[in-house]
Amino acid sequence: MRNIGADVTVVRGDVCHMDDVIQTVSACNKTGYAIGGVIQAAMRIDADLFHRMSSEAWHSVIQPKVTGSWNLHKALEVYDATLDFFLMTSSVSGSVGSAAESNYCAANAFLDGFARWRRAQNKTAVSVGLGMIEEVGFLHENPEIEAMQLRKGIQPLNESEFLQIIDLAIAESMSERNNATCYDLTKPHILTGMEPMGIREGFEGYSSGVGEFAATDPRMAIIAAAMTAHGATESAKPHAKDLEHLAANIPWLKNVNLHAMASLISKIDAPSLEIGALALIRERFALMLLTVPDEIDNHRLLIDFGVDSMLGAEFRTWLWNAFRVDISFLNILSSGQTLATLARKVAENLAVKG
Repeated sequence: MRNIGADVTVVRGDVCHMDDVIQTVSACNKTGYAIGGVIQAAMRIDADLFHRMSSEAWHSVIQPKVTGSWNLHKALEVYDATLDFFLMTSSVSGSVGSAAESNYCAANAFLDGFARWRRAQNKTAVSVGLGMIEEVGFLHENPEIEAMQLRKGIQPLNESEFLQIIDLAIAESMSERNNATCYDLTKPHILTGMEPMGIREGFEGYSSGVGEFAATDPRMAIIAAAMTAHGATESAKPHAKDLEHLAANIPWLKNVNLHAMASLISKIDAPSLEIGALALIRERFALMLLTVPDEIDNHRLLIDFGVDSMLGAEFRTWLWNAFRVDISFLNILSSGQTLATLARKVAENLAVKG
């Protein structure tokens, strides 16, 4: 930054501590330049299922975004009239959720709401809900989590696209401040990384991973109904025929229903219906737990993975969408249930009902 002519002053501190924030604002004032804006990018990750999450883990993730943003808001109150931007880096998880990151989801949801709250007071603010940044940062250093986000339909941004989005958010904030007497409350939240075609596949029932979360999320009910109605045309028939043609030479696949066939077509190398279903179920279960399939033991009891009522309900809905097989909620949460026994039940149901 200095090489391109910027004056850089580094102040060590913690945005969660008000004294450190005030010290940083004081350091800015000593430069002799007006404070033009702030970028709040503090974050921490400490993932676990909610019922196993410690209070310390919850607050350690919440505080950088919640307490940190509030401290910046209070410390910069006297500069609000001239502040060009107040940008907070949020996450797509604040909108779509994530089973093992309730603390992180809540923290980002706060940022999205906080940006609207500031705008309602005619103060500049924007919360940028980022998906994946594929060339730098946390997800770049954790490729297994990046792969899981891709399966959920969240698409990556490269570094150049990320910087363009930040530039757009800042420019939008400056335009609002200069030209509006009352801020537009539709603009303080910019959501990135959602892939429309993946979401459509989820609604149509032809995807076991990408976009499937949208098909089962009640918050997506209106758009789901619209997209389903739009897709209910004759154009869907060739797709069904293509699936049947592909499955014709796979004995264990050709007699199952169309939804199961569409889900299982990616497992055509499996030697049997049960093994193919198990592979697919294992992938989905790993996705729900934010881990990789290789870390999942097919014969370990589901309750030992920490499957609670929320995950059980989500898993049951997915089983129906993927296979059109209804496994009872109590069955999924029963003491003897494993992925292997679950796959056997699915295969038995498909074999009987087709």
